[in-house]
Amino acid sequence: MPNRSQTVPTFWKGPEEEHRRKLAQAINSLMKGQSNNGFEVTLNADATLTELTVEFARTGNIAQLQPMSASAAASLANVWTEVTVGTVKLHHDSSPATDRKYGVVLVA
Repeated sequence: MPNRSQTVPTFWKGPEEEHRRKLAQAINSLMKGQSNNGFEVTLNADATLTELTVEFARTGNIAQLQPMSASAAASLANVWTEVTVGTVKLHHDSSPATDRKYGVVLVA
């Protein structure tokens, strides 16, 4: 699981310097690839559905998959995603394999 960056409040009632510091931290995190939209998931064995709870997921988002094991690469053609509010659903074939691991990037 990648490091999660803190969100920056749109409005800040405290000192402006603190708001600028938070903005700089968020920008620096983005520059390091910490954009909070990357996840790892292993498909549930002997099942046809694996769900990820993602607080900011919305209908219309796209879930990009990257196989992270040979077993995952072999089954990629049999996986399709469905993104709804708060959930990323990975529909897949049933297999006893326990090593079908994917990287998932959620894109708006």
